Parts: sequence; structure tokens; C-alpha cells
Amino acid sequence: MTSAQERIGVTNTGPDGSSWRPSHRAEREGGPTLHDTGMLMRSIVSRPGPRHVLVGTNMPYAAVHQEGAAAGSLGVSTGTDKRGRSFVTASPWGDIPARPYLGVSDEDYETIGDIAQLHFAGLLGGVQ
Repeated sequence: MTSAQERIGVTNTGPDGSSWRPSHRAEREGGPTLHDTGMLMRSIVSRPGPRHVLVGTNMPYAAVHQEGAAAGSLGVSTGTDKRGRSFVTASPWGDIPARPYLGVSDEDYETIGDIAQLHFAGLLGGVQ
């Protein structure tokens, strides 16, 4: 969750480390891309499960920014592909490049591993 918020508010890079193309608003007014009002960043939440953690947002435009969108209709239609990933088929605002903010980076994997190691070491009484 923190990494996704940092991508929006600070780094403007995807989980793979690639830089986002600046938005028209960011080019005009300055500031980070996807951080006009901060609502998207503040809406990111996590929900832990017994074997997973879900991280996401309920903002209606979230999928457009995560996956990108192509110009071509008066409305935006979203769907899910065979792998369960969301996609956007058309955008009334013109082409919007994908700016992935959700996902797990190499650094996130390391942090998750460190947390898991500490958790299991605690369960085993400090034995690693």
C-alpha cells in the first residue's frame, strides 16, 4: 500500500521502475502525475486475507490510470481479461498511457521476505 502511494505522490514510476510519461496537467502546472487532488493516493487501501493481501482503490478512474485507455468513444467501458486483470477499452479524454501504480516491485519483494522471516522467526522463538 505504501509503495503504491509513494509511486503516485513521489516517484512517478511503475513497480518495474519505469518512469511514467508526465500528464498534461503535470506538464502545465507542475507537481507529480496522478496527484492533482491526492484523492487517488489517499483512496488506496489494503485488505489482508489468510494467505494474501489485496491492495487497491475504489476510485472510478483508477483502472484508466493503471491500465491506460484509448480514445474512441463517448464512454469508458472496463472489463476483465482471462487472467482477471482489468482493462479499459475506450476513453472520452483521448489516449491515456498506462501509469501502473499497483503492483509489487523488486524492493517490495525483499521487504515482504524480511517481514515473513521476522514473523516466522517469532513463531519459532527466534530460531532462523
